Amino acid sequence: MTKTKRALLTDDFVQSLKKTKKERYIWDTELAGFALRQMPCKSCQSWAGKSWVINFRQDGKTTRATLGKSRQMDAETARMTAHEFLLAADIPEPEEAIINLPTLAEFVTNYWQTDLNRMKPSSQVSVKWALNNHILPKFGDMRLDQITRQDVMKWFDRYSRTAPGGANRVLELLRQILLAAMRFDLITHSVAKGIIPNKRKRPMRVLSKEEITRLHQVLDVMRPRMTSAVDIIRMLMLTGCRSGEIRLLCWQDVKDNKLQLEDSKTGPRVIWLSSAAIALLEARREEQTKLGIRKYVFPSAIHPDMPVRSLVGNWFTIRKMAGIDGVRTHDLRHSFASHAIRSGLPIPVIQKLLGH
Repeated sequence: MTKTKRALLTDDFVQSLKKTKKERYIWDTELAGFALRQMPCKSCQSWAGKSWVINFRQDGKTTRATLGKSRQMDAETARMTAHEFLLAADIPEPEEAIINLPTLAEFVTNYWQTDLNRMKPSSQVSVKWALNNHILPKFGDMRLDQITRQDVMKWFDRYSRTAPGGANRVLELLRQILLAAMRFDLITHSVAKGIIPNKRKRPMRVLSKEEITRLHQVLDVMRPRMTSAVDIIRMLMLTGCRSGEIRLLCWQDVKDNKLQLEDSKTGPRVIWLSSAAIALLEARREEQTKLGIRKYVFPSAIHPDMPVRSLVGNWFTIRKMAGIDGVRTHDLRHSFASHAIRSGLPIPVIQKLLGH
């Protein structure tokens, strides 16, 4: 349980405080709503684990804000800052102040949104999907201090039974969110830290010439049913690009005999196109011009103003028909590199083509 007490908060007082085994708040006797928060820390220096906080009412609710760490702001500066902040607020008495940590959903919305906005648009899509489908349904209504290590381990184990790779990615996202909560001094440690991710065997798979021939034959048969997906797969085979680079490709990125990507995984890069890749793109441009589609090279069949969202379902069908079960779309990139090496291209050239 959180401890509370009162004292006149000065620098000397802060330095004199002994280490605490439990989180505690020391309320200032001079300015109501102003306090020092001290966290348990076995190996900390005398100034560590302490931060200045204020409690105030906003829209009828008690809210807490952190002003800064005691090592970065002296007591008098913190008191003046708190006083200016609290002038327009309805201050509760310390005895009535309730320390309300945000729920995980509230933290994501009100604190972590800045981190999310810094991500690439394609990453934001996958992160929001993971949040809305896995993290928030389980932990969204729980306060940050209510989430336990056991909760996270049970959730991770259950998810791992059906999608070990997906569970790893979502666990890493939860770790990032909890680390951000630590930066805001809302929690002292991450309950997701130290949980061992699932081991993933990802051997490099290179398609043989015979497998590539079978795959092209299947793509010919399936193109009328899944046009964009088939053409994306062919472009992956012809360019060695990453799936997202082709799936999200815009017509403005297509420059004659090259693709000029401004926002690839490794930054801006140019991809030179073979005659087969150029022919594929020219055919698509002609088809889409007739349909009035001008933005994405590979638009969704349901929402033409959006790109194809995923290849997973279509790829599973195609690879099964081609007799290459277990091959990932990323293996098409490996195959491109392997066959380029066999054809005599120098390694530095291949690395540049792949965007390494």
